[in-house]
Amino acid sequence: MQQTRVDLLGESADENCDLIHLELQSTNDPRLPLRMAEYSLRVYRQFQRFPKQVVLYVGDAEMRMPAALSGPDHVCRYTIVDIRTLDSEPLLNSALPADNVIAILTRLRDRTAAIRGVCPIADSLGAA
Repeated sequence: MQQTRVDLLGESADENCDLIHLELQSTNDPRLPLRMAEYSLRVYRQFQRFPKQVVLYVGDAEMRMPAALSGPDHVCRYTIVDIRTLDSEPLLNSALPADNVIAILTRLRDRTAAIRGVCPIADSLGAA
């Protein structure tokens, strides 16, 4: 069965109020370009705006997927970010709990220490 919902869709906080579509991907899926084009059109149908699309690759294997679906007179482009290429330090030092959690997925110098630091933050969110 095919996934029909985007992983995360939100609006940017800047003056443009762009729609941002974030998709998490854990494998090198050859169908990703078609799926991203379909998601883009579904979002457009609902909001009459195309989203800026970002795929966050969290897989173990080297990322090998294209960042576009193209054909004659048609192109759907999106950004792919390999989580291992992100600098974990700003995310770990951020005051935003979501940044702290994402940091755990990056390439860390000391994963155990990072998890120990993030767990109390996550626990405190449940108590609020």
